[in-house]
Amino acid sequence: MKLASSLYLGGELIPAAGSDYTTSRESGIVCPFCKEAVFLSREHERQGLKVSSSWRHYKMSTNSILCDNRALSAEGKQMLKQLQPESQGQRLKMFNRKFWEIYKHKKAFPPLKATCLEFIDEPTLDLMVKHCHERWDVQAIVKAIPETLSVSQEALENNVVFKQLARQLPDTRSLQVIIENFTNTKFSILHHKICCEVVAWLGTRSAYSSFEKVIHLAFLDAVEALPQPIHSNQVANMATCSIALTPWEEAIEVAGDRGIGFSR
Repeated sequence: MKLASSLYLGGELIPAAGSDYTTSRESGIVCPFCKEAVFLSREHERQGLKVSSSWRHYKMSTNSILCDNRALSAEGKQMLKQLQPESQGQRLKMFNRKFWEIYKHKKAFPPLKATCLEFIDEPTLDLMVKHCHERWDVQAIVKAIPETLSVSQEALENNVVFKQLARQLPDTRSLQVIIENFTNTKFSILHHKICCEVVAWLGTRSAYSSFEKVIHLAFLDAVEALPQPIHSNQVANMATCSIALTPWEEAIEVAGDRGIGFSR
């Protein structure tokens, strides 16, 4: 089969071409027809002929042969076409339903908006959220999230987010606390993938209510760490730090729903 479903991406179809063993292991790849696990057979030569990459069942059986034949049939191709937009719609619903439960894992905070209004009036707070959303530069933020398995102190201090924070802090004590916490976090490639996907999703219109909560929490973090008045760019930086520091893998396991849409 040329296409298989990813359990961890809400049913998204993954092509065998261009995939590798890491994709297979980290995406929960299953047959889109029978839902049994499949593995990647890489492109290779057989008797002088090139055999292209494909997804194969672990155990060949009558059912698996039927699945392979179905994938080649007109009916099967039509079904695969229908699966992709359906899975994307389900994915957005899952994000909206599960995001906050996962994001708030191990975070202790008071009622968000009510507490924010103790420091700022509602129109200004709403305007701050709007400004952060308008200027939510996904590419820039993703570059600011370390991509390595283990993050060195030097790499963190050279990171865009922490450079920006350092310029805004009157002293480095609060920044140092953030860096120490960040360094203590086990920062895996999977963690990085989830962070990037969350950052991209939060910038979409359908995620606005979740984005608003993230900014409210970031504002309270900024109030605690930075001198008044607090500006939108400082709050956005705090939100980025909070996303990067969230223990996504552990929180997703606790949520107990693999199909939530993150890159599991």
